[in-house]
Amino acid sequence: APASIYHYFGDRGGLIDAALMHRFTRSYLDLNEDIDAALDRVQSIEEVPNIIRSISRIVADDSRMKLRLERAFIIGSTLYRESMRRTVAEATQAAIEDLARVIAKHQARGILPAHIDPLPAASWISSLNFGRLIQDMIGLDVPDDVFSDMTQRAYEALFL
Repeated sequence: APASIYHYFGDRGGLIDAALMHRFTRSYLDLNEDIDAALDRVQSIEEVPNIIRSISRIVADDSRMKLRLERAFIIGSTLYRESMRRTVAEATQAAIEDLARVIAKHQARGILPAHIDPLPAASWISSLNFGRLIQDMIGLDVPDDVFSDMTQRAYEALFL
């Protein structure tokens, strides 16, 4: 009933914001879960380059373009909405902290180097995702394999 929706979300705009934030947060957490699952499969340090290649493909995949563009839309919608901006910032920070937890987990396993600070590394990885988003937004036709190769080299520079 509309009254119960307004009770939780205030108005139609609040409901839309909540749905957008759910998609925004879920897309980050899904990617973090994919990275964690890929690293969980690693049994030895020698396997890390193959997993990095796999993660690079996930990040670059054209099938994720819609999610990346939705993130851009949500970020753009915060321009004149301070409460939404705070919510997006908090969700982004939580996603970066979640990825840092994934990195630290695999450092403890000896799969990723211990000298890397997980939080700045997670933030840097997120910036690579935004790089792909920018390419999507401007319609720059960078094939998945080209972006994946560049991303892989950047990950290897950090983690190998």
